[in-house]
Amino acid sequence: MSRAIHGPKRIEFCYSRRDKEIIVDREGTFPTYVAGDIVERRGKSWKAVQVLLQPSISGPQTRQVHVVTLTDRY
Repeated sequence: MSRAIHGPKRIEFCYSRRDKEIIVDREGTFPTYVAGDIVERRGKSWKAVQVLLQPSISGPQTRQVHVVTLTDRY
């Protein structure tokens, strides 16, 4: 089940080793995913198999990085 975490964050959707989509959520309105969630991206459903939270410093603000590894085989 995805949860809302307020504050700016960067989300990296990893579809494969070489295929990544990066979303910068400056408003903090994008949901935060956990392993097992179904994620709608690129016109299809994906399952989050791993979610890593990493601190990142970018400019004057600290933004948390959410790395979401996805699979379409579930």
